[in-house]
Order: sequence, then structure tokens, then C-alpha cells
Amino acid sequence: MDSIRKNEIKRWFIYILTVFNIVAISTMLFIHFTKPKPLHNPHERHKRVMNFLIDELQLNPEQTTRFKHLRNEHFEYTKGIRKNIRHSKKRMFEEVASDKPNTTYIDSVALHIGVLQSQLEQRTAHHFLSLKSLLNSDQSTQFDRIFKKIQRRERKPK
Repeated sequence: MDSIRKNEIKRWFIYILTVFNIVAISTMLFIHFTKPKPLHNPHERHKRVMNFLIDELQLNPEQTTRFKHLRNEHFEYTKGIRKNIRHSKKRMFEEVASDKPNTTYIDSVALHIGVLQSQLEQRTAHHFLSLKSLLNSDQSTQFDRIFKKIQRRERKPK
């Protein structure tokens, strides 16, 4: 009788563990397939940010058209810079991985990447100034608030 009771307890324990595993795996699959994927495509990310600004600033149709035109212009201009940065980083890491890395070459590529990054930052700043020039006083104030909020969020440690 004692061994029958032990077997019954083991069987229930196995059933409970099986149900627990099924629930855990189902939960992980649900989370994996329902969570939104991060936007790695710069064009999509820029588009999402621009739509956010259009809504938050309550742009009129003319402002919206000009905002979108400036966004597209900015994206096209900076696409080449971003591509050049990626290509330069690839060259630099290929050199790092080589049998006899040339540190002078690595340093020069790193400096080139810095120049490109600086160009990208300058272009982005000028792009936001162009956007801001389209705004009325209230919209401009809201635009500044949005950017201050973004800056505070970027300074917080992750």
C-alpha cells in the first residue's frame, strides 16, 4: 500500500510539473510573438518620430506636408553618411581581426568615422532647426518641451 501511495504522489507531481512547463512555454511563446519588434530600420524610426511630432505639435496640413518633405530630404541626405559609417566600421574591424593589425590604419579609420559622425550630428541639428522654423510660437514651445524630455530620458542610466 505504501508503494502504491508513493507512485500516486509521483504521478501527480509529474502531472503538475508537466502542466507548469506547458504554461511556462506557452507564456514565453506568447510574449515572444506578441511583443512589438524594435525598429532597426532608420527610415521607419524617422517616420515614427515624425508622426509623433505631427500629432504632438498639432500641425496643420501645410506644415505636415513641409515636415514630411524635410524628413524625406534629411533621410536621403544622411543615408549616405550612415552607409559610409557602417562601411568604415566594417573595414576597421576587419583590420582588427587580421593577423597583423595595422594600428595606424585603425586609428585613421576611427578618425574618419568620427568626422562622419560629426557630419551626421550637425546635419541632424540643422534638420531640427529647419523643422522648428515651420512652427508657430505655441508649437515651438511644445517642440522645445519634447526635446528637453528626450534629453532627460537619454541622460538617465539604463
